[in-house]
Amino acid sequence: HAIAVELLPKAAEDKKNVRRFVVYDDLKEIEELLKSDNFIIMSPISYVGLSRKSDNARYIHALAIDLDGITKEQNIIDLFHQIKHEVIPKPTYVVFSGNGLHLYYKFEKPIPCFRNIVEQLAKLKQAITKRVWNGYITSLSKKPQIQSLFQGFRMVGGRTKAGNKTRAFLTGEEVSIEYLNGFCIKEKERTNNSGN
Repeated sequence: HAIAVELLPKAAEDKKNVRRFVVYDDLKEIEELLKSDNFIIMSPISYVGLSRKSDNARYIHALAIDLDGITKEQNIIDLFHQIKHEVIPKPTYVVFSGNGLHLYYKFEKPIPCFRNIVEQLAKLKQAITKRVWNGYITSLSKKPQIQSLFQGFRMVGGRTKAGNKTRAFLTGEEVSIEYLNGFCIKEKERTNNSGN
């Protein structure tokens, strides 16, 4: 099952101002959560138990990358140009989260959360994040946000800071680890060649 967290008013001041919801395959809880005016956070992870701690994580269903610093229309044009020409990996979904974007790379098969696999996936996410946070796409390219595999993001259909709804767009296929690794190899080759 997945776990969604509703941030109640004043949640930033008091960590007790949150409510956790277990989301089962029937997704009934999602319908209820989307009626809320509060922020709803969820990660593309399935868990055992009622806590979102990493020890309870069982499967990673997608890599999610937060992308901020999109200050011009040209940044969006460049993002989709780089996706089309595979400068960066093509995300399965692009989510408009209010101030930025979330890129979701949904795996063809969920990845089990064994410690050695999680360590390698964290390195992969870091490499993909650095590749996506380039100067054509974001004004913050010198300070990419490297986030945990377990980071939760605003749930699609939930509220943004401005009070709008987050929206998701299907932009690609489900991905394999091999596909994402290919971009790390390209990056390594590019860095090695630029040093010669």
